[in-house]
Amino acid sequence: MTTAEADTSLEQKDVQARESADAKPSRSVNRKLRMLFAGSILTLMAYLYWQDQLTQESLKQFGAALPTWLFLPAYLVLPLFGFPISVALLASGLKYGFALSILIAFVGMAFHTFVAWHIAHGNHRRRLEAWLSQTRFELPTIPERHQIWFTALFVTVPGLPYALKLYSLALTNLPFRRYMFIVWFCHVMNSVVFIGLGAAAAKVDPKLMIGAAVLAVLMLAISTWLKALLNKRSANNEVT
Repeated sequence: MTTAEADTSLEQKDVQARESADAKPSRSVNRKLRMLFAGSILTLMAYLYWQDQLTQESLKQFGAALPTWLFLPAYLVLPLFGFPISVALLASGLKYGFALSILIAFVGMAFHTFVAWHIAHGNHRRRLEAWLSQTRFELPTIPERHQIWFTALFVTVPGLPYALKLYSLALTNLPFRRYMFIVWFCHVMNSVVFIGLGAAAAKVDPKLMIGAAVLAVLMLAISTWLKALLNKRSANNEVT
């Protein structure tokens, strides 16, 4: 390497070092702002809970009464921090009716799925992997031949919180497109029941309420069958 090339290389390293030093305070500020925002939301929810004001019915009424310019941003942001998606869907059905609420869920859940993937695959993932490498644990992996049916089953079976499903699947080895489509599509399908109940309550429509109840029973039956199928496959894998 000539003297000129060495000088050029040193200059490039110096520039990169300065850029990295400038970027660190910016990342630190952004991280603190995100933590402050999340902490504020959790503090408010905890306060309302201890005041006996954080009930499902009060949340639905509060959401339905919010103006659109407040409701839609809350719909997009709060579920990513653990807010119950069922409450948001019921409030949406009460506020906007069935058809428009389905469209909102279609767009909003695509946003949730996209953001959750990128959060799970950001800088924190490398830190998590480095920490897990010092233990006997590791990030979960799903065999490629089981990824479609297992992901659909995991999202469809009721019980686990919405945010937990989003982030836990994003931390696996699922490819982005497969994760995005299956998780988003199944969550939109799950939303139909809650939106239908909210819209029926707003209109006091017995037919719509009965339809939503029948659909809920049908989806519960399907999820129970899928869960039994999963247990059977797991048992067969253990035997083999």
